[in-house]
Amino acid sequence: MADFLFFDLTHEPFFVAPSPRGVTFSGAQEPETARSFDELRELLSEGSFRALLFRIPADASLKETLSTLEEICAELPILFLCDETQAEDARNWVGRGIHGCIDPNGLTWENLQHSIQSASALRDVLSENTRLQRELEETRLDVELHRKAYRRISEDLRSAVRTMSSMGELHRLFFHAQDVKSTLRNFCRILVKGQGYQMAWVGKIQENAEGIRIEPIAHAGDEQGFLAAPFPGKIPLRGILEGHPWAVQDIREEEKRFDWASEALKRRYRSVAVIPFFSPGMNSRMAFCVFDGREGRFSADRLAMLADLAKLLSGGLLLLDEKIRKRADEEALKLMKQAVETSVSGFVIFGLEEGIQYANEAALRLAGYSSQEEVLGCSYRDFVLMNEKTPQILETVFRGGNWTGEFDLIRKDGSLREVFSSVSAIQRGSEEPRSVLVSFTDISEKRKTEQALLESRALYETIIEEQTDMILRFLPETLEITYANLSYARYYGASPEELIGKSFRCRYTPEEETRILEHLRKLTPQEPVRQIEERVIHPDGEIRWQHWIDRGIFDSKGNLVEIQSVGRDITELKVTQQNLLREKTRLMTLFENSPDGIVFCTPEQEIEAANQAFLDLFGFTASDVLGKKISEILDEPPEEREAAMELNLASQDGRPRSIEGTRFGKKGLPVFVSVTVIPRREPEGGISGIFAIYRDLTERKLKEQALKINTTIIEGSPVVVFRWKAEKGWPVDYVSDNIRQFGYSPEELTAPGFLYATIIHPEDLP
Repeated sequence: MADFLFFDLTHEPFFVAPSPRGVTFSGAQEPETARSFDELRELLSEGSFRALLFRIPADASLKETLSTLEEICAELPILFLCDETQAEDARNWVGRGIHGCIDPNGLTWENLQHSIQSASALRDVLSENTRLQRELEETRLDVELHRKAYRRISEDLRSAVRTMSSMGELHRLFFHAQDVKSTLRNFCRILVKGQGYQMAWVGKIQENAEGIRIEPIAHAGDEQGFLAAPFPGKIPLRGILEGHPWAVQDIREEEKRFDWASEALKRRYRSVAVIPFFSPGMNSRMAFCVFDGREGRFSADRLAMLADLAKLLSGGLLLLDEKIRKRADEEALKLMKQAVETSVSGFVIFGLEEGIQYANEAALRLAGYSSQEEVLGCSYRDFVLMNEKTPQILETVFRGGNWTGEFDLIRKDGSLREVFSSVSAIQRGSEEPRSVLVSFTDISEKRKTEQALLESRALYETIIEEQTDMILRFLPETLEITYANLSYARYYGASPEELIGKSFRCRYTPEEETRILEHLRKLTPQEPVRQIEERVIHPDGEIRWQHWIDRGIFDSKGNLVEIQSVGRDITELKVTQQNLLREKTRLMTLFENSPDGIVFCTPEQEIEAANQAFLDLFGFTASDVLGKKISEILDEPPEEREAAMELNLASQDGRPRSIEGTRFGKKGLPVFVSVTVIPRREPEGGISGIFAIYRDLTERKLKEQALKINTTIIEGSPVVVFRWKAEKGWPVDYVSDNIRQFGYSPEELTAPGFLYATIIHPEDLP
């Protein structure tokens, strides 16, 4: 800082005699000199000076010059370099603009320095005196205001006492406050309870083209729904916006002016005051409003007290906001500390000179240490495998940059652990960074996992490509292929690369394509997997069958975006199924149309199926027999029961059996049948049941009985009975036993090749 600035309007030489030590201007820095007010302003804006020394012509106005200098140099002591003609006038201005006068005659450098110090001291004293006078005036005014307050009527005194009590309650309120809304509500309760107001409320001031509106936040007292209407309405109350209290001493006199007045009078409100204030914490203009049940309740003094309460409320809200932010910061800091302490990543803070200053549990664990005491103060070089890039990284970080990358961590046992880290400088305000924060994560296991993943992926791709099943991924609308494995590509005589981006809809007939698209549309997030059998056109023109399992892939909104399918050629299986179906149809046709009764039974003799011939033979319906044992629906004579039971052995030893006998059906009518039981064998050789075939032999039985009767009659008669076939030579089919009287036996004449014509005389032949 220079000693002084010289302002000279005389343009005369300025000489300062040398001091006893011999210091003159020639031995020191020449003073900065301004020749005009513009130059003075410019020099003041460019430099800093301890004082201003000025000189003016004798005919110039000292008063006007000082007025301008005080405006320009308000912060500097001003010294007047005056001659004898100007000295008397200058002394009148000392302390009123001039802080010292200097006689240029015999002026030495040491005297000049002493004068500057004296002027500076005088200016400081004058400034302090001015401040004390201002404070004295303010104190006097305060005393006068208090004197007036003490002369107020007893009601005002009681109001003041209540206000002081309310302030105490407000102090306690803000001390224990936790949130804004409850604090404002309790503030209103204090006003109502402590000041005796009918209702009090606090809100934000909203400005619009028609006026202002105070949006309620909290209230207390007898509100009765009043705050539902706009307040104070459409009146452009600029005073409230400028921060001035506003009051209506008698609402009845203003009923026609304000829309809300009639509603207020209904609730017995008679006067109202609005005290605006600014809430720094909420960064908004606010106001609290009080309604009283008596007129003229808001004098100037009372409004002043309410304004003090508003200031107290504003300050309290500011403190509350700081408390809330501090609480949030403390909670955030606690959470951050907890996060760091419990993080799986290591965190270390170190300085180049101080060494390690902090290490969390994860960092200690990764480095193989059990406590911070083992590492605090140690150099970072003990934990980092240094290379040629390390100094460059630290230089970058300490310049305020960041570094992210991998390095080898030296563990306690000397082993290395590969980690991924982020390094940044810790900045404390404007100070140069002295410490570094390092966060790192162990990636050695990740490397192993990545390698295992690569090997697993290679194995997976090998399995996918070499398996016989076809694997396909495609878009649902266009059927455009996005992936095809080698099996699929070989099936169609192409490479996977040739198929990517192409649609496979050309491999279907139009009818089949419609069926497939309808099938794909049924894939949903609730039913993402479906199966289908498709007929495709092979490149050689052959129609073949494929079976596909389709899995839908959906986005976050549930839209089908892609389909993955696994399929195989089932043409041979389809042909086999069709052959089996034809064979089954043929067998069922024979089963249903057989003249013999047939039943399928389990190994336990329970009937699984019965054809119509069986049902008709014994007079049953299907519901009569299904699920029941044969022994439950058919009976036999007691003498045939043992033979009938032997039929059951067929399901045990696997040998077919046949018998003839009588069975009694539904109505107890006897039916003479032959029963053949055949084991039902499965392809693996096991017996899964039996077939039982019932042939009706009733007619044959009757014929045999009639024939027996006829034979008895014939055998007792001398007449020989022949029956022959109407063929050449008449082969004998039957001859009665009494042929023996002619020397023949029945067996001889019915033997193959014997002709009835051989025993007839040739003359008797036709």
